[in-house]
Amino acid sequence: MDQAPMDAFAHVAIVIPSYQPSSELIGFLTELAPLSFGQVVVVDDGSGLDYRHVFDGAAALGCVVLTHDVNRGKGRALKTAFERCEADPSIWDVVTADSDGQHLIPDIVGVTRRLISNRHDGRLATVLGVRDFGLPEVPWRSRIGNRFTSMLVRITSGRFLVDTQTGLRGFPVEEIADLAHVRGERFDYEMNALLRILRRRRPLEEMPIHTVYHDVKNTQSHFRPIRDSAQVIAQVARFGVSSLIGSGVDLAIYALLINVLFGGRDGATGIVIAVIVARLASATVNYLLNRNLVFHDGSRIAQSTRRYIIIAAVQLAASAVGSVLLARLFEGHVVWAKVVTDTLLFVISYVVQRRWVFPQDNSLRER
Repeated sequence: MDQAPMDAFAHVAIVIPSYQPSSELIGFLTELAPLSFGQVVVVDDGSGLDYRHVFDGAAALGCVVLTHDVNRGKGRALKTAFERCEADPSIWDVVTADSDGQHLIPDIVGVTRRLISNRHDGRLATVLGVRDFGLPEVPWRSRIGNRFTSMLVRITSGRFLVDTQTGLRGFPVEEIADLAHVRGERFDYEMNALLRILRRRRPLEEMPIHTVYHDVKNTQSHFRPIRDSAQVIAQVARFGVSSLIGSGVDLAIYALLINVLFGGRDGATGIVIAVIVARLASATVNYLLNRNLVFHDGSRIAQSTRRYIIIAAVQLAASAVGSVLLARLFEGHVVWAKVVTDTLLFVISYVVQRRWVFPQDNSLRER
């Protein structure tokens, strides 16, 4: 590793949340010490008396040790450290790293240098140190978990990220002032913080780092992708329920019109009329559910209504055309043609409504 000037990192804080760390943490901090960071903040997240010697050793190396009396979670530990860094005017950038040895000193230096270079160029961007999940030594749980959370991030924000679970992240201090108020106390906080940055369209960069795992099962990791992505999953689930209710109303009215008024025939005119009437009724139900129960939108109702009408009109046209075409393909099974068409439109509708119709960011805690 090439040596950095002694004062190069004087305005950078390294933040290390830690819960019941091994003695290897001291070796890691000893390697950091010669780099002369402005602060190295270690948070003892309620590890208990048995680990007191580790944190005493960290303090002896000049680290700032902040202590939680009980375990409060990684998210709260990060917020505690962020608040300390934000209060220090000498700190301009913050780099977070894990205490389990997964982040190597050269990678921490690389993320730090990218932050400093960006600031020098007038660009305040979050930097993610991303691992290569295509390597054969990556545990299957981590590989699948990352793909799952990457999919969620892409659906909700439109941005594909190589590594959504990385704990090696660099933030301009201007960013952490906002991130200190993001929802989440445990691992869910890191996902919420990432989504917050993406939804606000803040600059975000990725840079490759070494991929380090202790064993094939990654037993030292406490991350659970489904549980820790619960907020995103819950919103998608609510949207699914809302869509099912709307689709139920839509399909019931559609089937009634087709079978009663048009005798079950697959004529294009009857299909289009039935689609229009059914969609007007279901769109009203769906809008009210999505605004109040799914996205909890607090913006002016006129704006979201206008945008919803536009997306509903586009969906109506797509549903009508798709139903006609698939009815021909299914040899007259017009109800099934509509089911397939609207299923294909489901994901597109969620993405558009999340980003455009109801774009309000709900990642912040209730004040």
